[in-house]
Order: sequence, then structure tokens, then C-alpha cells
Amino acid sequence: MPSNRTPRRAVATATAAVALALTASAFGAAPASAASVATWEKVARCESSGIWDTVSSNGLYYGGLQINLHNWVYYGGTAYASRPDLATEQQQILIAEKILADQGAGAWSCAPGTGLATDHQNPYPAAPPPPPAPAKPAVGNKGSIIASDGNQVTFTRDAGSGHVQITYLPVGGGWATADLSAMTGGAAAGGGAPAAFLQGNGTLGVITADAANGHLRVTYQPSGGGWQTTDLTSSFGAPVSDGDVSTQIDGSGTLSVFTRNSSNGHPNLTYLPTSGGWQNFDLTNNVGTPVSGGGAPAAFLQGNGTLGVVTADAANGHLRLTYKPSGSGWQTSDLTSSFGAPVSDGQVGAIVDGSGTLSIFSRNSSNGHPNLTYLPTSGGWQNFDLTNSVGTPVSGGGAPAPFLQSNGTLGVVTADAANGHLRITYKPSGSGWQTSDLTSSFGAATSDGNVSSVIAGDGTLSIYSRNAGNGHLQLTYLPAGGAWGTTDMAYQAGTPSLG
Repeated sequence: MPSNRTPRRAVATATAAVALALTASAFGAAPASAASVATWEKVARCESSGIWDTVSSNGLYYGGLQINLHNWVYYGGTAYASRPDLATEQQQILIAEKILADQGAGAWSCAPGTGLATDHQNPYPAAPPPPPAPAKPAVGNKGSIIASDGNQVTFTRDAGSGHVQITYLPVGGGWATADLSAMTGGAAAGGGAPAAFLQGNGTLGVITADAANGHLRVTYQPSGGGWQTTDLTSSFGAPVSDGDVSTQIDGSGTLSVFTRNSSNGHPNLTYLPTSGGWQNFDLTNNVGTPVSGGGAPAAFLQGNGTLGVVTADAANGHLRLTYKPSGSGWQTSDLTSSFGAPVSDGQVGAIVDGSGTLSIFSRNSSNGHPNLTYLPTSGGWQNFDLTNSVGTPVSGGGAPAPFLQSNGTLGVVTADAANGHLRITYKPSGSGWQTSDLTSSFGAATSDGNVSSVIAGDGTLSIYSRNAGNGHLQLTYLPAGGAWGTTDMAYQAGTPSLG
């Protein structure tokens, strides 16, 4: 791998890509649109010594063509594999073709002398076209919440406009949906599921990333007030984001927003103390947390005041915990190396149960098994494979959505990889783990794995998912002491199809 290789550009948004194309056209040199396999292999020999399953020493570039994770995700590579180095040579070249057509040969510092800018030959004329970039989740395991007035709230993104939507059930009222982007003048949201929060003063809000530029955005409603929006990147220096975000309110009332910096992959904390004034804290530079791969960080707060976040390292998929005990400094721990946690694609959820046990639900990226990695208050991390031990099938895309019912039942919602059936795996207090197919047994719509869950004030377990068939927001619910029901929120509340 050449030592003088300069970092290549990472296109954060479609707007940035269009800007690059317009600039090239203005100077009479449109980006190259194709290159032969032989030319791509020349590029690979320079970039990675022709090693198609390598990772750069800094953990930022992957595969033979040293594609960074942001470009891999943005141009649809995750339809093949979670990282470029895990994909075949052909798959890496097919995604590189999309980058070449969009950004030009200058996206590779090794391009000069290889013919990349002038080749124009289709590398695989008989191959199917590379997959489109997959839609990022429009609803996720952090998108639903109960407001201070008891209203049940879910935040989503409109597939057509990118506008942030709020779908809510007032106590004693009927379902309704409102367009928060239109109400506040906020920008359309890009990829990643909105992340809800509720502050101690009653302020309800949601964190997103703007589609145009990746700016981190907070849209919020103070108790008794109207909805407002603020660009946290422009106003307070928050890093740009790919939209994979998580929130947590700690014991002091500080609002913590965990993101992945889309320019360098660093996990980041943007936080608002109760005393006011947003601040930013780079977990890679300050704590040593490695660059993280795909998926939203999973924030948690333990009963002893420890604030933390779970990610997956981009270089090797190791499950990682970064945490701050009350009254102490930030620390980080590799749960895979130190405690045998399975590798992960970054789709994770975290919850603290009534006994104080910290439970981390993840999907094993080597076999797709849903897994539980947990830390009892008595200490000692342990792992529990839900497929091998309970029979939970291999799960598809999207992060597991954990829940804790008032009767002490701990559970997680996933979607089966084989058929998209919505699935609940749960452990009643004092009993063993069980699993149930909500699609086969109760008529829940199939799902692409983008799910969230919330417990209402009356004890109802509500599961929100994206209907894999039509993109509608689907509510599947279990009243306390009742039977499962399901309803399509496009018809029930007018919620737009999810992007």
C-alpha cells in the first residue's frame, strides 16, 4: 500500500455529488463512467498491493480499491456485504464504478497512470447492474417515546419529501400525524432513523441529520410551547452525521446525542447540560474509541449513573462499549476481545432491566444470529446466542429493538431474514426465554427489520415497524392483559410512507 496515498473524498450527500458533477461539467471534463477490470486491478495494485480483503492500517479504507465505509454505504455496497473487504472483487468494482461515475477518477489517489480516467470500458457487460443504495431506516429502535403528557409518539421520515413526521396518540384522543419539517422550516432529513428524547423539563424532541449536508439537527417542543428547530452543526460545531444517531438523558438531566462523524467515522458525543450550551466530544480523539462501522450507536444509562454507548469497530466488527462512570472519566472496552461477544454489523440495541442488568442485543455478523451480551450488577460479562438457545431465527436488516414491560418481561423485536416475519423474543420475570412469530400468529405485517418499541402508560407494548410490502408504518401492539392487535398507520393516522 503506497505510503503517499492521500485520503479520498467521502461523498456525504446527493447534493455534494451533484455539486461535484456540476463542477466537472463547468470545466468541460465530466467524470469517467466506466473502466475495465484490468484497469481496476491496476488501481488495486497501487492502493492495496492488489489485496481485495485488506483493511488500511488506520481502519478507514477497505478492500482492494480502499473504499471508505461512507462511500460503501452511500453507493449501495451493503447490499453485498457490510464492508468492502468482505465483498468479492467483482462487487467492489461494481460499487467503485458508481463512485467513478459520480466523483471521477480523482476519488483514487492512485488513478494517475492507470487509465482510470480514460478507459470507459464496462468491466462486466454481462453482469447485473450494481444495486441501488438501500434506503436507510426511517423508523428505528430509538424513534418512539412517551411524552410527559402521556402521549405516545413516534418519529419517522417521509419517503417522498424526506420531511420528519410525528405520529402521536393523545391520551383519550385519536391518532394524528404532523409534518415537523413543514411546521418548523427545518431541512429534509437524510439517512438513519430519527432518535427521540424527552428532557426532565418536559421538552420533547428528535435528532436527525439534514439530507443536503449531513448537519446534525434538533427539532423540539418545550413543554407548553411550539415546535422549533436548530442546526447543531452550524450553530454549535457538531460534526456532520450519516444520520445514525442515539440519545440518552443522564442523571444530571444532560441530553447526550451519540453520532458517527461521517467525515472520519469517529464516534462523537454532542451534549446539552441543564446549565445550557451545546458541546462536542470526539470519543476517538479523547477516549480512544476506534472508528465505528454501520448502524446507529446504542446509548444507555445504568442505575449507578454510568452513561455509555455501544458501537461496532469498523476494522473488525468487534462489539465495543464506551462508558463514563458517575464522577469519573470516559473509558472504552472491546467486548469481543475481552469477553467473547460476537462480531457485529453495528445494528445494536441496549437496555437496563429492573435488576440493573445491562443488556446489549446485537446481530452476529458472521451468522446473522440475534445475540444478547449482558452485564449483571454482580459483574462479569456473559453472552447468550438467541438462535442456538431459544430458536430465534436469523434476523435481517435493522437494529434489534429491546423493551422492558412493567411486569418485568425483558424482550427484543427483530425481523426474520428468511421471510421478514416480525418476531418477539422475550423472557418473563423469573422464567426462561421464549420466541413468537407475530406475523404467523397474529397477522403483523412483514418487516425489513426497521423497528422501534415503547411501553405506554397503561402497560401496552407498542411495536412500530416499516411494512416491507408497501413502506407503511405499522403498529403491532399488546395491551396489558389483552391480545395482540395490528394496524396500518397510513390509514389510521395518515402517516406518509416511510423513506
